Amino acid sequence: MAALLGGAILVAPMLLLNRTTVGSPLAAGQPASRHGGAIALTSNLAPVVPPPTTTVAPGTSTVTVEPGMTVRDVSKEVGSLPGHNAASFARTAASGAIHSFYTPIGSDDLEGVLGTGTYDVMPGESDEAILRAMVVQFSAQAQEAGLTFASAAGRGLSVYEILTAASIVQQEGYIAKNMPGVARVIYNRLSIGKPLQMNATVLYPLGQVGGAFTVQDEHVESPYNSYLHTGLPPTPICTPSLTALRAAMNPPVGSWLYFNVVNADGTEAFSSTFTGQLANEKLAQKLGIG
Repeated sequence: MAALLGGAILVAPMLLLNRTTVGSPLAAGQPASRHGGAIALTSNLAPVVPPPTTTVAPGTSTVTVEPGMTVRDVSKEVGSLPGHNAASFARTAASGAIHSFYTPIGSDDLEGVLGTGTYDVMPGESDEAILRAMVVQFSAQAQEAGLTFASAAGRGLSVYEILTAASIVQQEGYIAKNMPGVARVIYNRLSIGKPLQMNATVLYPLGQVGGAFTVQDEHVESPYNSYLHTGLPPTPICTPSLTALRAAMNPPVGSWLYFNVVNADGTEAFSSTFTGQLANEKLAQKLGIG
């Protein structure tokens, strides 16, 4: 649902069908594509109805939003399409022309609320239309992960805080199996007022993802520097995956406060004490990691 807000377009969360059984099964589909979709009903009496064939307009391009991408990254991808420009797309994203219900009232920042996936971009399609589709897609994905105003309130957080946590989980977790543990570390540190001390937040305003992190970086003054400031950063730092959103929504029980990569495949080990963290760091060094 889209509504007008002071001349801007406010994109509300989509209503999704859940899998239900009433006589015959109802196949729960993915969020409908921008060019239409169909829900097939199956029973013992009726054949499956195939979805209608979608005709792609000549000259249509595609752009893909990957988990971990920032608005800056997406702007570069869109800017590579015929008739589009990265700087223009970034300005439109920051203009407030498109809003999301997942961002605070008064915020024009779309970081973290551009849904992952591949989008068809038709010839002449505006940047606003592309952004609208991405925001709608995120709304569907957030609801699939169970992120609603009510579920966030039940955890004592706002949806934006959980979204921000999920974005950090995405960057710091690296791979899916790490993400629940990283979410628990974030919440445990927040609960005791301990700085998050997450490199990804410090590097975000520098336009850097991963790579070398120095002692000097820890002292860069920025509201995103989670070594200098407690609490969550002011905005998400990337688009989280569905896995990261689910991890932030339902972290496992645990007392962990630290984690460190201990395997070349990205596996992280978690510990509740600094002594345990030092042991994991020593293990990583022994294995030639880090």
